[in-house]
Amino acid sequence: FKTDILFLPVGEPAKSMENLTIIWEKMHDLQFTRHNPVLVVGGGTIGDVGGFAASTYARGVPLFQFPTTLLSCVDSSIGGKKGINYKHLKNMIGSFYEAEFTFIDPVFLLTLPKKELRNGLSEAIKSGIIGDEGLFNLIYDNYENILNRNLNILKDVIKFSIKLKTAVVEEDPYETIGYRKVLNLGHTLSHALEGIGGFSISHGEGVAIGMVFAAFLGMKMGITPLPTMERIENIMNRVGLPTSFPKSLIDKLVERMYYDKKRDDDKIFWVIPEKVGQVGFYKFDGAQIKDALISFCKEKNKE
Repeated sequence: FKTDILFLPVGEPAKSMENLTIIWEKMHDLQFTRHNPVLVVGGGTIGDVGGFAASTYARGVPLFQFPTTLLSCVDSSIGGKKGINYKHLKNMIGSFYEAEFTFIDPVFLLTLPKKELRNGLSEAIKSGIIGDEGLFNLIYDNYENILNRNLNILKDVIKFSIKLKTAVVEEDPYETIGYRKVLNLGHTLSHALEGIGGFSISHGEGVAIGMVFAAFLGMKMGITPLPTMERIENIMNRVGLPTSFPKSLIDKLVERMYYDKKRDDDKIFWVIPEKVGQVGFYKFDGAQIKDALISFCKEKNKE
């Protein structure tokens, strides 16, 4: 059996139909069968497109993952979601496909810039808000050590994040009963922000803004207590993640959110923090969301 190494672009550009086709063509040239594995080494975007290629070629070949970023260690390498972006919509084409083996070692993180560590911390904070206040407090109290790549603390952040996500995925592996949607906290706004041209942010940064807005929306709707919203915003500021966006994007954001996979008729689905460690599912229409976005930008940008 012949082997080869294929390098893909860094970040979201990797998750394109063009790159997916390149992978398929390489597998065809190598005469792949259902017994030949794809080894994915890299961050979440590489895992997404490489995993999707593995899930679709010959109706599925073995997948082995070696995540090398904090974001992929705590989130994207766990749970089986694979996919590519389509027409500037995040992960619109994809599959559920579990890797046969995932090797996670914090030593890979020693070479990461702090920006990438913050990206991963955003998803780890999300896990804490969803169902593990201890993880939330661990990050809040040790953010400096984490950003200075303390492997012992990073190991615990990864371990507790994986434990939370694995429990959620086992309860609802294919998002059929709805419970797995808790993992979408912050993602409705994040995916819209990431898809808008001219406002270049990473996934972790988008999720951070999305979580702060979800708490703000919850507070406006009488769901999220003010101290909870403030705790969520404070941890983002503490870690160095963004918490706001320009008000000029509001109309585009509302329009783009209506293309989200989680939309239900004329309502947009939201995961809203009820307290740190507990969230609930809610739906709001476009007018409610737009009003909240306007208030959010006015308050956070001091306009």
